[in-house]
Amino acid sequence: PGALWLTGGPGLGKGAALDACRLEATLAGRPWVGASGGGAPGAAARAIVRQALGLAGIEAAGLVAAWLAGEVPAELLELDAAARAAALNAAAAAALVGAARELGGLAIGLDDWHLADGATQDAVKRFAREPGAAIGWAFALDGAAPEGAQAVALGPLAPSEVAALLATRLGGAAPDGLRDWLDGVAAGHP
Repeated sequence: PGALWLTGGPGLGKGAALDACRLEATLAGRPWVGASGGGAPGAAARAIVRQALGLAGIEAAGLVAAWLAGEVPAELLELDAAARAAALNAAAAAALVGAARELGGLAIGLDDWHLADGATQDAVKRFAREPGAAIGWAFALDGAAPEGAQAVALGPLAPSEVAALLATRLGGAAPDGLRDWLDGVAAGHP
């Protein structure tokens, strides 16, 4: 449980690191769900909840079913937009926690957090505050993590790291010209 933020510029391997987190969770027997921050408003948050409910064999009903469909139930129409969003996010958070409990824990990855719309960010923040859930979060974003968050900042590879990566891939030391060319062309991006 908790959150890990993978930060850095584009092309530095945050998505690959998130894939490694998914693999580790899977190998440890922890169910994993994930989404990308881009897309329609709330789409990534809905994808996370839909996947978690599916893994747990739980059918969405009531407010959660409406939220997953992007609909506003009649009983919430009289509320202002902020109150509607809060009610729907609370119902979705409760469903996510229920799925996590049913599964004995859950790992969630969200790539491109910096591209996530406000509806997704609000829902995910609500999910992350839900007490009693054994949910581990991993976020990848271009830029800085929230203040005080546990973060791993990825940066360009140093020339010595490029040489080590090439040696691993080639089964021995790479010629200086190839190493220098690749370091120059890729600018340290893995």
